[in-house]
Amino acid sequence: MSHDRSQLINQLGGHLAQQPFNSVVIHIYCRSAKYFVDYFTRRHIDVEVATPENVSRYLRHAIWNFRQRVWGEFHSRRGGVKQAIAMLAPAI
Repeated sequence: MSHDRSQLINQLGGHLAQQPFNSVVIHIYCRSAKYFVDYFTRRHIDVEVATPENVSRYLRHAIWNFRQRVWGEFHSRRGGVKQAIAMLAPAI
């Protein structure tokens, strides 16, 4: 992320810090803003000239990433539970 972009994210954090937001919430908002800006930077689109369609594509991308992360965590936990049940089943 360029210096200008990181400066914008820092300004966002400073602005949010003046509001009644918890520091964790500020961190999450700034991280989300960084992901948003990074997405457009990778696609060589200036955030200032992004169209609603560009933003919609970003949101679809972000939702897809979220689902992949959550679905993967769910399956890894479920696999561990299945293994634990299989280990305990002969003892029962």
